[in-house]
Amino acid sequence: MSNRSLQADLLARIEEGPEQRCLCSYGLHETVNWLSREQVYRRALAAAQKLREEGVRAGDICLVVLPSGETAAKTVIAILLLGAVPLLIVPPPLLAGNLEVYKTLHSVLSRTKPRVLICASPM
Repeated sequence: MSNRSLQADLLARIEEGPEQRCLCSYGLHETVNWLSREQVYRRALAAAQKLREEGVRAGDICLVVLPSGETAAKTVIAILLLGAVPLLIVPPPLLAGNLEVYKTLHSVLSRTKPRVLICASPM
């Protein structure tokens, strides 16, 4: 285990091989899209800047309700780069609108008091 911060470890991986594959998304019509470590880092850095502008700081909880994919991945990495804490919840549409998910989401919001809620669409 390293004595470095998570942010330092992420940056070290990028410096080791910025062009190495880092993230793959599988899309419609069986399209495969690979992103390099540097591409993922740059996209996450841009997302981190937006979160910082929204007031997110180290230690803040950020509730993430996104389907898996590039947006969710860069969002989680952005949160980690800021030293904040991602809290991931499965999006309700992926569970066919199960009302228990909405109750869980409400409970999480009231118990954790996240700085931001990041979701793809209004819930």
